[in-house]
Amino acid sequence: MIQIEVKHPRDAFGRFTESGRPSYHALRQRDYRARDPEANRSRQAQWYHDNRNQALAAQKALRQKVRQKVLAAYGGKCTCCGETTPEFLTLDHVNGGGNEHRRHLPGKDLWRWSYSEGFPDILQLLCYNCNGAKAADRTCPHQLKRDDGQDQA
Repeated sequence: MIQIEVKHPRDAFGRFTESGRPSYHALRQRDYRARDPEANRSRQAQWYHDNRNQALAAQKALRQKVRQKVLAAYGGKCTCCGETTPEFLTLDHVNGGGNEHRRHLPGKDLWRWSYSEGFPDILQLLCYNCNGAKAADRTCPHQLKRDDGQDQA
C-alpha cells in the first residue's frame, strides 16, 4: 500500500478542526445519533425521500467544489500536453499503483481524498488521452513528439 504524508488534518466537510480533533458540532451529532440509531436512520431516510432533488443537488455542488479546488491545486492543466479544459482532466498516480490505492479509499473517490489529504505529490493532472496512453504502458503521443522535436508545447 502507498504511504502518504498528511499535510493537514482538515477534510472537505468540516468534521475536523485544524488540530485534527473532531469539531464540537461533529461530537454533538455523534452523541445525538448514538442515542437512537434506528430512529435516526428512519429520519434520514424520510428526509432523503422528501428532499431527494435537493440532496442530489447538494452532493453535485460539493463534488464540483472539491474538483475545482483539486484542479487549481495541481495547476489546472495536463502535466504532459498542457490541456486546460476541466472536463478533459483527470487525476493520475505519478508512479502508477492507482488501482491498488483506490481499493483502500473510503468511497473510492480520489478527488475528495486528494483534497482532504492536502493534495499529495503522488498525484498529477493528466488529460484523458495522456492518462489512457500511460495506462496502456505506452508513452504519451505528446511525449513522443517532444522527444522527436516536433512539438513545442
